[in-house]
Amino acid sequence: DLVTGVQTCALPIYRCLASIKAWSQTETPQGDVCRRVGLPLAKAIVDLSNERFTEASSALSELADDIYDIGGSDAQRALFTEMQAYAEAQSQP
Repeated sequence: DLVTGVQTCALPIYRCLASIKAWSQTETPQGDVCRRVGLPLAKAIVDLSNERFTEASSALSELADDIYDIGGSDAQRALFTEMQAYAEAQSQP
């Protein structure tokens, strides 16, 4: 479930995740992007914030080829690459 592990997040984060989940259930182009990229990306960010580095790294790696679908600048998308590298480094023993 999307909100697994959200207990340690602030209520605004939970509301944001609920909104992304709602968008992902619509039959629109934006809903499709939310379903394929936005929702898994949001969960990966929650995993990262909750120090579940292995899960975050894996999810971010899986999304690497699709991240462009969310739009944004190269610099904004590079942030997700940096998050994945950080999560991977932190997940190493």
